[in-house]
Amino acid sequence: MGQADGKYWVANNPNAEITNDNATALAQHKVLTSVESLTGGASPIALAVGTRYHNGDVNGLTCTLPAASASTVGDKIEVIYTGILADGFVHKYGTAGEFFAATSLLIKPSNATGNAAYAKDSADGTGDDFLNLTGGTNAGWGIGTTLTFIFNGSQWHVECWGKATGNGSTAATGAFATS
Repeated sequence: MGQADGKYWVANNPNAEITNDNATALAQHKVLTSVESLTGGASPIALAVGTRYHNGDVNGLTCTLPAASASTVGDKIEVIYTGILADGFVHKYGTAGEFFAATSLLIKPSNATGNAAYAKDSADGTGDDFLNLTGGTNAGWGIGTTLTFIFNGSQWHVECWGKATGNGSTAATGAFATS
Protein backbone atom coordinates (compact mmCIF):
# COMPACT_ATOMS: atom_id res chain seq x y z
CA MET A 1 0.00 0.00 0.00
CA GLY A 2 1.55 3.30 -1.04
CA GLN A 3 0.89 6.78 0.32
CA ALA A 4 1.28 10.24 -1.16
CA ASP A 5 -0.31 13.57 -0.23
CA GLY A 6 -2.28 11.93 2.60
CA LYS A 7 -3.85 9.40 0.24
CA TYR A 8 -3.43 5.64 0.39
CA TRP A 9 -3.20 3.43 -2.66
CA VAL A 10 -3.80 -0.28 -2.99
CA ALA A 11 -0.96 -2.19 -4.68
CA ASN A 12 0.88 1.12 -5.27
CA ASN A 13 -1.78 2.12 -7.80
CA PRO A 14 -2.92 5.78 -7.53
CA ASN A 15 -6.20 4.85 -9.23
CA ALA A 16 -7.05 2.48 -6.36
CA GLU A 17 -7.30 5.09 -3.60
CA ILE A 18 -8.73 4.29 -0.14
CA THR A 19 -9.48 6.55 2.81
CA ASN A 20 -7.46 6.84 6.01
CA ASP A 21 -10.29 5.06 7.89
CA ASN A 22 -10.10 2.18 5.39
CA ALA A 23 -6.32 1.99 5.74
CA THR A 24 -6.53 2.02 9.55
CA ALA A 25 -9.15 -0.74 9.56
CA LEU A 26 -7.06 -2.80 7.16
CA ALA A 27 -3.96 -2.40 9.33
CA GLN A 28 -5.90 -3.66 12.37
CA HIS A 29 -7.35 -6.68 10.55
CA LYS A 30 -5.97 -9.84 12.09
CA VAL A 31 -5.55 -13.02 10.09
CA LEU A 32 -5.06 -16.62 11.07
CA THR A 33 -1.51 -17.58 10.17
CA SER A 34 -1.35 -21.28 11.01
CA VAL A 35 -3.42 -24.43 11.35
CA GLU A 36 -2.69 -26.87 14.17
CA SER A 37 -4.15 -30.15 15.38
CA LEU A 38 -5.64 -30.02 18.84
CA THR A 39 -5.44 -33.31 20.66
CA GLY A 40 -5.27 -34.41 24.26
CA GLY A 41 -2.12 -35.04 26.15
CA ALA A 42 -0.58 -32.44 28.40
CA SER A 43 -3.31 -30.31 29.89
CA PRO A 44 -3.99 -27.46 29.83
CA ILE A 45 -3.12 -26.60 26.24
CA ALA A 46 -2.28 -22.93 25.64
CA LEU A 47 -4.06 -21.67 22.52
CA ALA A 48 -2.06 -19.24 20.36
CA VAL A 49 -3.32 -16.07 18.68
CA GLY A 50 -3.59 -16.25 14.90
CA THR A 51 -4.16 -20.00 14.89
CA ARG A 52 -6.99 -22.19 13.64
CA TYR A 53 -7.14 -25.48 15.52
CA HIS A 54 -8.69 -28.69 14.21
CA ASN A 55 -10.02 -30.37 17.34
CA GLY A 56 -10.17 -34.12 16.85
CA ASP A 57 -9.95 -34.87 20.58
CA VAL A 58 -12.80 -37.09 21.73
CA ASN A 59 -11.86 -37.14 25.43
CA GLY A 60 -11.45 -34.49 28.13
CA LEU A 61 -9.45 -31.39 27.25
CA THR A 62 -8.67 -28.02 28.83
CA CYS A 63 -7.50 -25.11 26.65
CA THR A 64 -6.35 -21.74 27.97
CA LEU A 65 -6.48 -18.39 26.21
CA PRO A 66 -3.69 -15.82 26.22
CA ALA A 67 -3.81 -13.41 29.16
CA ALA A 68 -5.71 -10.19 28.52
CA SER A 69 -2.58 -8.24 29.45
CA ALA A 70 -0.70 -9.92 26.57
CA SER A 71 -3.50 -9.51 24.00
CA THR A 72 -4.41 -6.74 21.56
CA VAL A 73 -7.70 -5.71 19.98
CA GLY A 74 -8.64 -8.07 17.17
CA ASP A 75 -6.51 -11.02 18.27
CA LYS A 76 -8.27 -14.12 16.99
CA ILE A 77 -8.26 -17.87 17.61
CA GLU A 78 -10.54 -20.46 15.98
CA VAL A 79 -11.32 -24.06 16.93
CA ILE A 80 -13.15 -26.35 14.51
CA TYR A 81 -14.22 -29.82 15.63
CA THR A 82 -13.09 -32.65 13.36
CA GLY A 83 -14.07 -35.30 15.90
CA ILE A 84 -17.07 -36.05 18.10
CA LEU A 85 -16.72 -35.34 21.84
CA ALA A 86 -17.43 -38.64 23.64
CA ASP A 87 -20.32 -39.08 26.06
CA GLY A 88 -19.54 -37.61 29.49
CA PHE A 89 -16.21 -36.00 28.56
CA VAL A 90 -15.71 -32.24 28.88
CA HIS A 91 -13.82 -29.70 26.78
CA LYS A 92 -13.02 -26.53 28.76
CA TYR A 93 -11.95 -23.24 27.19
CA GLY A 94 -10.84 -20.19 29.19
CA THR A 95 -8.36 -18.77 31.66
CA ALA A 96 -8.99 -18.74 35.42
CA GLY A 97 -9.90 -15.26 36.62
CA GLU A 98 -10.18 -13.74 33.12
CA PHE A 99 -13.85 -13.47 32.35
CA PHE A 100 -15.49 -13.76 28.95
CA ALA A 101 -17.12 -10.60 27.58
CA ALA A 102 -20.87 -10.32 28.14
CA THR A 103 -21.24 -10.39 24.33
CA SER A 104 -20.05 -14.02 24.28
CA LEU A 105 -22.54 -16.54 22.98
CA LEU A 106 -23.00 -20.33 22.98
CA ILE A 107 -25.44 -21.78 20.44
CA LYS A 108 -26.15 -25.43 21.25
CA PRO A 109 -28.19 -28.15 19.55
CA SER A 110 -31.41 -28.53 21.52
CA ASN A 111 -33.20 -31.86 21.37
CA ALA A 112 -34.27 -31.77 17.75
CA THR A 113 -33.54 -34.48 15.25
CA GLY A 114 -31.55 -33.12 12.33
CA ASN A 115 -30.07 -30.10 14.19
CA ALA A 116 -33.22 -28.08 13.54
CA ALA A 117 -33.50 -26.27 16.91
CA TYR A 118 -31.01 -24.52 19.16
CA ALA A 119 -30.74 -23.07 22.65
CA LYS A 120 -28.31 -20.38 23.78
CA ASP A 121 -26.23 -19.37 26.75
CA SER A 122 -24.41 -16.08 27.25
CA ALA A 123 -21.48 -15.11 29.44
CA ASP A 124 -22.20 -12.56 32.16
CA GLY A 125 -18.95 -10.59 31.69
CA THR A 126 -17.96 -10.73 35.36
CA GLY A 127 -18.02 -14.32 36.59
CA ASP A 128 -17.73 -16.70 33.63
CA ASP A 129 -14.10 -17.53 32.95
CA PHE A 130 -14.67 -20.87 31.19
CA LEU A 131 -16.88 -22.28 28.46
CA ASN A 132 -17.52 -25.96 29.20
CA LEU A 133 -18.83 -28.36 26.56
CA THR A 134 -19.91 -31.84 27.73
CA GLY A 135 -20.22 -34.68 25.24
CA GLY A 136 -23.47 -36.60 25.01
CA THR A 137 -24.77 -39.45 22.87
CA ASN A 138 -27.07 -38.07 20.15
CA ALA A 139 -26.44 -34.57 21.55
CA GLY A 140 -23.15 -32.72 20.96
CA TRP A 141 -20.41 -31.68 20.34
CA GLY A 142 -19.96 -32.94 16.84
CA ILE A 143 -17.94 -32.48 13.70
CA GLY A 144 -18.33 -28.89 12.52
CA THR A 145 -18.73 -27.31 15.96
CA THR A 146 -16.88 -23.99 15.69
CA LEU A 147 -15.51 -21.65 18.35
CA THR A 148 -14.22 -18.19 17.45
CA PHE A 149 -12.35 -16.20 20.11
CA ILE A 150 -11.74 -12.47 19.50
CA PHE A 151 -10.09 -10.08 21.96
CA ASN A 152 -12.10 -6.83 22.28
CA GLY A 153 -9.43 -4.77 24.06
CA SER A 154 -10.27 -5.81 27.59
CA GLN A 155 -11.81 -9.31 27.45
CA TRP A 156 -12.01 -12.32 25.20
CA HIS A 157 -15.30 -12.68 23.34
CA VAL A 158 -16.27 -16.17 22.15
CA GLU A 159 -18.94 -17.46 19.81
CA CYS A 160 -19.52 -21.21 19.83
CA TRP A 161 -21.79 -22.70 17.17
CA GLY A 162 -22.50 -26.30 18.11
CA LYS A 163 -23.29 -29.28 15.92
CA ALA A 164 -25.23 -32.28 17.18
CA THR A 165 -24.02 -35.87 17.13
CA GLY A 166 -25.82 -39.03 16.09
CA ASN A 167 -29.51 -38.32 15.47
CA GLY A 168 -29.48 -35.12 17.57
CA SER A 169 -32.42 -36.29 19.67
CA THR A 170 -30.91 -35.13 23.00
CA ALA A 171 -30.12 -31.54 24.00
CA ALA A 172 -26.39 -30.78 24.03
CA THR A 173 -24.87 -29.74 27.34
CA GLY A 174 -22.68 -26.67 27.42
CA ALA A 175 -22.48 -23.52 29.53
CA PHE A 176 -20.40 -20.58 30.62
CA ALA A 177 -19.15 -21.17 34.15
CA THR A 178 -16.57 -20.34 36.79
CA SER A 179 -13.60 -22.64 36.11
